[in-house]
Amino acid sequence: MPIEVPHPSFIHQPNGAIIVSDGTTEVIFKTVEEFLLDEPAYSLPDDMVARNFEIRGGIVAVNNARQSDGSTEFYSKKDGSVSQSEGDDEMRGYIAKVADYAVTIAERDHPFFDLPDVATAQTIADEILARQAEVVRQQFITPGDGKTLVYISKKEDVLRYRATETDGADLVDADYPWATARADRLGVSVADVIDEWETKLGEFLASGVAIENVYEQAVDDVAAATDIDAVKAIVDSVIWPVV
Repeated sequence: MPIEVPHPSFIHQPNGAIIVSDGTTEVIFKTVEEFLLDEPAYSLPDDMVARNFEIRGGIVAVNNARQSDGSTEFYSKKDGSVSQSEGDDEMRGYIAKVADYAVTIAERDHPFFDLPDVATAQTIADEILARQAEVVRQQFITPGDGKTLVYISKKEDVLRYRATETDGADLVDADYPWATARADRLGVSVADVIDEWETKLGEFLASGVAIENVYEQAVDDVAAATDIDAVKAIVDSVIWPVV
């Protein structure tokens, strides 16, 4: 997704959100309070409720807003001489720190930021790992209780069919309703459908085992971790099988 402000900018919106862009990378602070975590000395001038400082092709455009008789009025200034622009040094200083802001915002947005203890981190980690494992599983199965029953029914058709073959008994299509319905629809034999489903069951088994192995190992590692950083490192380093 392209950044919204593709030129160096510092924008303090009337709703309190602050956008800082160096023209390549953009960071968004949802509130002034969040920005103050990185820049505790920052404040708007007393008469100002918003500010917009942009550098476009070497030209600085300043568009600020102040409260006037209960309403907001905007006043602008465009100056080809950047040294004369309002807040030039301060704004340029913020713009130069976009990369640093991106790092600290990512740290604060991480689910393990500022947790009270390792037990809390472990609980959150278990939830994250379970969600991630399910996302990987859903690359080749459709979730839902009803769909689960469908998969079970198809598997039972396959097992019944193979057991009948092994026993040397007669194969009656009506004994395999799910496979027979698909065979009739596709104009193929029940045996073809059984072969197809058996192959898919094998693929599911191999992938499912691999996913579960990664999941269980990560859960075990999390349970053995003794500090929050260790828990975070385990979750961040999990590599799920490619389905």
